[in-house]
Amino acid sequence: MRARLLVLVFLITHSVFSTEYFVTTNGNDKNKGRSESDAWRTLSHAARKAKAGDIVWIKAGNYGSENVLVERSGTKDSPISFIGYRNEPGDINSMYFTYSKDKSLESSKMPLLDGGHGGINEGFTVRGNYIVVKNIQITNYSTLMYVTNAPEGVVLDNILAHTAGRTEGQPGEQGKGILFNSDSSTGNIIRNSTVVNCSVANYRIYGNNNLIENCKSYADRNDLGKGEATDYYFVIRGSNNLIKGCYVERVGNLSHNGHGISLKAVGRKTENNIIENCTVVNVKGAIEARHSQVKNNIFRDIEIKGWPT
Repeated sequence: MRARLLVLVFLITHSVFSTEYFVTTNGNDKNKGRSESDAWRTLSHAARKAKAGDIVWIKAGNYGSENVLVERSGTKDSPISFIGYRNEPGDINSMYFTYSKDKSLESSKMPLLDGGHGGINEGFTVRGNYIVVKNIQITNYSTLMYVTNAPEGVVLDNILAHTAGRTEGQPGEQGKGILFNSDSSTGNIIRNSTVVNCSVANYRIYGNNNLIENCKSYADRNDLGKGEATDYYFVIRGSNNLIKGCYVERVGNLSHNGHGISLKAVGRKTENNIIENCTVVNVKGAIEARHSQVKNNIFRDIEIKGWPT
């Protein structure tokens, strides 16, 4: 009897403290945010308000040059979720964007953050644990999706990150698409995502026990900021990561021959990773294991096509 009572108390508590919120381009941050008709206007405001178990539904539209920062954490059973939708919550089930050169992003298909190349800044930053970000597109920041502060249990699903390069006159390393920058990060997932034309790296994933699945990486430009083509398409540092079903393509005769899927230690142990069922097209450094601390990794069922001229 006591056990049943405890379960009932948990269910009641969970339902009371979990909330759905809405963000639309017609909203107002002074609203309560509990419905589309009473929605908030900015993702930044939603990120400050949402707590463990909450879902923030973000309607398609252009949200401009916000710098979204998620500092709160969810829990393993109750993450904080930020999920884009087109017309009705839950109506986006796949990536609308199929790569072709100079193809425009469509804010009517998924919510869009557009930094307009506004100097050194990040589009969407996650500092908390157990955060889900799904169905979001980001463009024209120095770093598009930035996950930092040794995260655990972060899920990025159906993210479209397009164009991150150097800004003239600005110092530092700029031009990253999806970036996990902490070697202590663990148990994160990046899936079903596409990154295009980021000068330093389309995907740079540090940490251990992470999954990168069904992700695509493209580059087709020589003139990103200070004339840089994409350097790394996927670069992984850490151990026990699984990279599967991913696709890389260097499109055309670009100035940089490129690094396709690269395990790169840089003073950190990079072992027991598995890279499988991936395709790399027209990249000279198609598959790489660089530095002495990269060892005991498995590459299998890899297709390499084309060769830079």
